[in-house]
Amino acid sequence: MISDLLDNKSSADFSITGLDLKEAQIRVLMRAVSKNKTLKTLSLSRKKISDDDGVDICECLMDNMCLEKLELEGNNLGPKTAEAIAKLITANPFIRTIDLENNDLTVSAKEHKGILSLAKVSSFDEKSSKFI
Repeated sequence: MISDLLDNKSSADFSITGLDLKEAQIRVLMRAVSKNKTLKTLSLSRKKISDDDGVDICECLMDNMCLEKLELEGNNLGPKTAEAIAKLITANPFIRTIDLENNDLTVSAKEHKGILSLAKVSSFDEKSSKFI
């Protein structure tokens, strides 16, 4: 699995559904993804990924100019990850879709900095008629 990512032999879609990964394993996976040139979609949904690990994931994806879709639904992501995603969107125009459903990005409506950062970098794409 990791060797395929490192050797650019992975399929275009990669999901770790059903696997219970620890923090260190997620970091190893993301280092492999950061250099991968074949992966288009990465699903890391419902993996109990922490806010700090969400930041690490974003940092690993800064230079991946192939990934288009990142699914992070149902994790433990918070305001720090929201800010990191705003930076990622700015640095990497190839990522077109990020699923953040069922994450507490505002820490129960107490912290809005990350959401405001996301709102600032979001823009309307006239060609596709959608917000990105």
